Amino acid sequence: MHALFSLIPTLMLLVPLIAAVAIIWVWQSQHRSALSQITSHYPQLQQMHRTTWLVQGIALFLALLTVPLTGLLGPLGLGNALSPTIFGIILIAGILLHQRLHYRAATQPGKAALERRTARQYVTKRPAIVSALAVLLLLTLVVFSHYLAAPDEAGRMRNYQVACQGSLQSSSPFPGSYYTLPVLAGLAITVVVAGFTLWFNARRPRNGADPQLVAADDTLRFNSAESVLSAVGLTTAASSLGLSTFGVVTTATTCELESWGAALIPGIYVVFTLAAIILCLLSLVFYLSPLSGYTKLSLGQREAEGRK
Repeated sequence: MHALFSLIPTLMLLVPLIAAVAIIWVWQSQHRSALSQITSHYPQLQQMHRTTWLVQGIALFLALLTVPLTGLLGPLGLGNALSPTIFGIILIAGILLHQRLHYRAATQPGKAALERRTARQYVTKRPAIVSALAVLLLLTLVVFSHYLAAPDEAGRMRNYQVACQGSLQSSSPFPGSYYTLPVLAGLAITVVVAGFTLWFNARRPRNGADPQLVAADDTLRFNSAESVLSAVGLTTAASSLGLSTFGVVTTATTCELESWGAALIPGIYVVFTLAAIILCLLSLVFYLSPLSGYTKLSLGQREAEGRK
């Protein structure tokens, strides 16, 4: 039963994953073709462009495999709280590995140009907003659950208690601090790993004297930064999805409740769950289908054509 319970996060992620993959193939084909034409003059950049989907797809596959395995670790389903952290770190590690394998992809013989690149300049609004919303959702869920949690017989904050027909009904696992504190610690680790990857993405060397190479390389850097931010959003949204699912299951009851407020609580957790699913879907699409770089490239091409 515990093994089946650990599979729930994976199964819930499959639905948005399938939808995300379907959207990606329709959405990105034209953009990939445009970038392929530009990178055709730079074999190393073209190879980096072609392997992006493969590396990130493999990372996502491996990350999904770890979810049920991590869920089996720790007592009382504690491993489920750690699953999203491992999941997110693997996603980001895939991007970092891809950057490292193609560290010299943008270095070509010729005159170098002095450049100052920072991680911040490759961060765009769309993935940043989704990641911020995912973090806000998680923090709201954690605070809300903190005030509802009750201790179990060992004093661990993982129970939910409600007055029901003159008696106190208790159920678990509820997303109290026993589960939410590891989730928050995991989020902090994920943010640190993501920050390092964004820094590495910006610091990768290149020949800045070639405008066409710079345009193609910037596209890849913008896309990598979007995938990193989306991985953070996906990790956070997946954590909220797991916690809110626990909340729905443990607060649902068929007995006659003595408080109308208690009757609303399961519905609130359903809202948390739906919001988490939407953010998971958006983050998955942005992770596998980054468009920030393509958008910048298209704008640059239109500006260049306008100057002619």
